[in-house]
Amino acid sequence: MIRRTSQDIRRLNRFEVLRRVYAGPGAMSRQDIAAATGLSFATVANLTAELLEAGVLVEAGHEESGGGRPRARLAVNAERGALIGVDIAETSVHAELFDLALTVRHSVERPLPPGDVHPSDVVDALAGAVGELLAASGTDRGRVLGAGVSVPGMVEREGGVSSFSPYWSWHEVPLRALLDERLGLPLWLDNPLRASTVAEMWCGAGREVDDLVVLTLRAGVGAGIAIGGQLYRGFTNSAGEWGHTCLALDGRPCTCGNRGCVEAYVSLRGIAETWRELAPGDARATGPDDAVTVAALARAADAGDPAAA
Repeated sequence: MIRRTSQDIRRLNRFEVLRRVYAGPGAMSRQDIAAATGLSFATVANLTAELLEAGVLVEAGHEESGGGRPRARLAVNAERGALIGVDIAETSVHAELFDLALTVRHSVERPLPPGDVHPSDVVDALAGAVGELLAASGTDRGRVLGAGVSVPGMVEREGGVSSFSPYWSWHEVPLRALLDERLGLPLWLDNPLRASTVAEMWCGAGREVDDLVVLTLRAGVGAGIAIGGQLYRGFTNSAGEWGHTCLALDGRPCTCGNRGCVEAYVSLRGIAETWRELAPGDARATGPDDAVTVAALARAADAGDPAAA
């Protein structure tokens, strides 16, 4: 059982209030927030007062009243600052600049060198992308409240360490420390499973629920899990990391060096390879990259192609 202090509970409640405001269809009254969170009106009033004082929320008009005092409506203060999101993929670094309402203000993508990518390659690409974002959008670095970086593989979030990457020869790389030297911004590192689950909780299919599982099927595969509105990491920070579980004894070679992993069959690469095995003469199964091949596979299946099906 996790023991939480009153300060922990207050922080979690404040987080939940803010998440519900982001998830809402627009500005919300304190009564709306209390109904959405299950917190008392008095608690919501105190928490929203803190968020208003910090400039994170602003009053955005009032509801029409049939008699009593009109209810103030609250919304995220988009001008409070800027946020940066970075997705490190197998072949590129994609970065975006957001205002505090999570509206995209600018996007940049930079390729990574082919083959075994070194940490310095990623740091250079990421630092260049962030610099381009700030320059192109005219954003002062001091307005950036933080940057979230999604790193493939196992990530030790508290220390900002990339413990293991299935794509490259990375083990215990102090990535946050390396980025600190170049960026000088508050940084949070996590892997794509956790990052996408948080995104779904705040902005996607998980906005109206407290428990969800997000399946990731791309170059890698896995699951992100949220329970009670909070990300579930497991005792060893590996909950949902089933992409390298053995599915077929002595099966296909996997990028991790083992054979028969789930990822070798149900990732983009695995699905494309299965199509090539079933239809060796089909030119559609030999696209320029796995994503293109899987898109062609979907079209072939829709057209009733038996091998694709």
